[in-house]
Amino acid sequence: MSMLHLFLIFAKIAVLTFGGGYAMVPLFEHEIVTRHAFMFAADFANLIGLAQVTPGPIGFNSATYVGMAQGGFVGSVVASLGVMVPSIIISLIVAIFLRKAADAKWMKLLMKGVRPCVVGIIGAAVIFFAKTALCWQGAVIFAAVVFIRWKWAKFNPIWSLAVSALLGWALFLI
Repeated sequence: MSMLHLFLIFAKIAVLTFGGGYAMVPLFEHEIVTRHAFMFAADFANLIGLAQVTPGPIGFNSATYVGMAQGGFVGSVVASLGVMVPSIIISLIVAIFLRKAADAKWMKLLMKGVRPCVVGIIGAAVIFFAKTALCWQGAVIFAAVVFIRWKWAKFNPIWSLAVSALLGWALFLI
């Protein structure tokens, strides 16, 4: 695979994504798993899990990992730049433009229309994770308990992650 092709794959994801890292997940999944077959769906789910617990943005971490797998150190740099450079350029252009149009009625309506799309894209990521992560009945129950504790008991999410990791490790050793 050429480095230009690797760059363009991640640049396309960056250009077509609005709403942050989780909005990128369905596009990553389509490009990395379905279209280019760089990895299997289960491996992709593990990649996203690893990208979440690694410091830094999920999109950048995922691109770095896939780039490393496809082209070594140079591939990791190229894929990382592919996901960063378009976002930086678009952010600069939008920042200049928004300064002038932030209070315009058409801009408020545009943003009002984009929000449901972002929710839908993130919902697609949730469904993907549910299919791959909730593969046994105990996982479904555990996910529900963590969600309820986090939502209504204001349980610290870091403790939820630590307990989840230890419980998962213990359960799968048995």
